[in-house]
This record gives sequence, structure tokens and C-alpha cells, in this order.
Amino acid sequence: MKITTLKNIVYEILKDEKILQLNKIKDIAKYTEESSIRHALLEQWNLSNYTDFNVYLNEDYQWDLVNCYTSISSDTIKRALRYLVLNEKNWNNLSYFDDYNGNGLTTLLLQSKGIKDLSYYNNVDFQIKSLNNICDKFGFDKPYHDKDRLKKYDVYFSLECIEHFKKPYEYIDEVIKYINDEGYLIITFNGFNWTPDLSIGHFDTYINDDGESYSGKQIKKFLYKRLETHGFKLIKSACWNSNPQIFKKI
Repeated sequence: MKITTLKNIVYEILKDEKILQLNKIKDIAKYTEESSIRHALLEQWNLSNYTDFNVYLNEDYQWDLVNCYTSISSDTIKRALRYLVLNEKNWNNLSYFDDYNGNGLTTLLLQSKGIKDLSYYNNVDFQIKSLNNICDKFGFDKPYHDKDRLKKYDVYFSLECIEHFKKPYEYIDEVIKYINDEGYLIITFNGFNWTPDLSIGHFDTYINDDGESYSGKQIKKFLYKRLETHGFKLIKSACWNSNPQIFKKI
């Protein structure tokens, strides 16, 4: 996605004209990181009792999502697609799914790379409307919102999701139902390495299927093993934050 298009899309999401004066993705990331609106939103998280998921309904939450996109998710998708381009002849004809896609920037980036069969899941109404409005404004095809998860996919993106589930093994068990044979699960476990913070949905401990509690770093090992048990092989591991883990269903 070209910076001029990205800049205008971010402007449509955040409605801040200063965005239009920025010329680099890193400048947009810095601006959203330092935004007073974003700081106020994070304060709202911190004042909530444990994780108040109603904060997702706050439209200012878009600031935090844009920052997450520009600092982590865009590089993650680029690196994942680079792997697929090098290893899958028909990579742009595969079916793709973007799980819990936030404000839709990751979905739009996939679309801009020539992905034709693209679906997503989102459970926040104003974010769904925002994505549809952006597609209308910029003449993009609207990706399919698979809200009832009726299809299976060749490539399943789960970016910055799993650390928000207290029982992440249940999330893994659900996700694998929607991946075709020889399909790919592209997933990030970065959140398990961060300092636990209940105010943003990162737990102190996570529950495994044995009923015991483990730290984020410990639970990752169990999740790798669970995916193995379900027939998924790790074919590309992360060596730094913007590299996702890529598993293939054998």
C-alpha cells in the first residue's frame, strides 16, 4: 500500500488533518504513539477493573490500533507474504482470512497486494462500518465478513490476538477448524513476551488444558505442542517482533 494511500486511509479512520502532513509510515507511527487521545484511552483502560472490553467500543480505540498496525502488523504481513510468494506459485489465488482485524488496515494491506479471495472477522460494529466506508471511498472491493465462520481458508492470519484469551488453547482449537489441508496458520505470539497488563488484556498467567496456570512465556510451548498434535508443522519461526510464526497443516 503506497504511503499516500495509507496516509489518506489513516486520516479517514482518525479524522485528524495533521496525518495528511506526514510523509513516512514511521512518522505516522510516532504521531499516533504520542497522541493525547491515545494516552487518554490507555488511561481509561488502566482505570477499568481488569479488562473492560467495552473500551473496544470507544472510537478513540482506533488510535491504538493504528499505532499497532504501523509499528508491528504491517511488517508482519509483508514478511508472511514474502514467504508465500517464494514458496507458493499461486499465492495470490489462495483464500485468505484475517481474524479480529481491528480497524481493517491489515485487511486492506492484504487486498492491496492482489489477494482476490479475502475474508475477515470483526466483532465491533463501528470498525466494520469504518472498513466498508473506506472501501467505498477508495474504490476497493469489500472483503467478505465471515461473521459466522462458515468457510475454510488456505491462509489464516491471527495477528496480536491469542494473548487476549485467558485459555489460549481453546482459541487454537477453534482456529484450526477453519484451515484447509495443506493450509497455513500465520500467527503472532509476541504479546506473551510483554509485561502482563490486565488493563489491555494481557494476563499475568494463562490456563492450559491441564487446568494449571502458566506465564505467557511458558504457555507458548504448550501451544506449539498443541498445534503439532493437530497436524500443524512449524515451517518458519519468528526471530524478531515483526516476524510471525508460520505453521502448515500437513
